[in-house]
Amino acid sequence: MRRRFVNIMYYKGDLPEITDGALKIFLNVKELRRLSVLIHGSFVLTHEQIANMEPYMQNYSTHMKKRVTVAKEVLALYAKAHVDNDSAYKHWNVYRNKQLELQHQANFMPPNPYQDNKSYHTSTGGGSCYPTVRYPKKKRKTAWKRFYKLFPQLKPEVEPIVK
Repeated sequence: MRRRFVNIMYYKGDLPEITDGALKIFLNVKELRRLSVLIHGSFVLTHEQIANMEPYMQNYSTHMKKRVTVAKEVLALYAKAHVDNDSAYKHWNVYRNKQLELQHQANFMPPNPYQDNKSYHTSTGGGSCYPTVRYPKKKRKTAWKRFYKLFPQLKPEVEPIVK
């Protein structure tokens, strides 16, 4: 079952495409990139929520203080681009939900196969930072037969003598 991140709290305001156009007109490239990074990485906080949090700021952890500072910076960039609050909240919410969906899809990607002497080609092992094929020990005669069936390109011209 696919999980959808939907928040109907921010349904007012202009379409996100219209807000994107205003942001591109009024913000330079550096500010636009900074805004994009911030809205993809933090949840929406409105002006009212920030005002309610202000009296309790000294009691918050550093993580909560950082969230509030990021939200203030985001809202300041929206204000610099002359975007009203409802459109800013809607734009921020839409792009944050898109980012959450991408992260959610990435968590459910299938794992790489690990069987190397049956039917799958291995891409693990070797103890180094690049994927290598795991070779069987020299004394395992039947393992070498299975290994060469799986990887015929690794079979030498002359068979090694196994004792």
